[in-house]
Amino acid sequence: MEFLDLISHIKGILTNEKNKKLEDQLKYQKEISELPKGRLVYKETLYGKYFSLQYYCNDAKKARVKYIGNNKDTISDMQSKIDRRRYLEKELRTLKMDLITIDRMINLANKHIEKQTSIKGTLKEISSVNAINEAQTQSLETDKQSTNTPPNNPDPMKKI
Repeated sequence: MEFLDLISHIKGILTNEKNKKLEDQLKYQKEISELPKGRLVYKETLYGKYFSLQYYCNDAKKARVKYIGNNKDTISDMQSKIDRRRYLEKELRTLKMDLITIDRMINLANKHIEKQTSIKGTLKEISSVNAINEAQTQSLETDKQSTNTPPNNPDPMKKI
């Protein structure tokens, strides 16, 4: 297998991997948008004890609080959703770093492919120029032989 074929094969594998990671990125982003953001906070007031969800709202640029209550099932469900969101956000950051690395590797493969094809093109040009020069040399030699001209005398002192 030639070097160029190997690089092209690696580039194909990287492109497939990039497409898979882009699909995963879209899935993660969709799931993250459906999960609650923020954190659960336990509050004690004069009226009782309860949990609330604190989160930052970008639209109003304020911290918001949403009442959750005391129901253990609701609280554990909310906490599992928050944990899932944090996990997905971490995975999404890792995925984005992987995509950057894959893009760099694909660009490097493209540079190697471009370099190899330009070298092959240059070698083809050189070989075609050499072939043209050889053909011209042969035609000049046949022209000299056909006209029967005496060869050039390298020593001007000698008489022919």
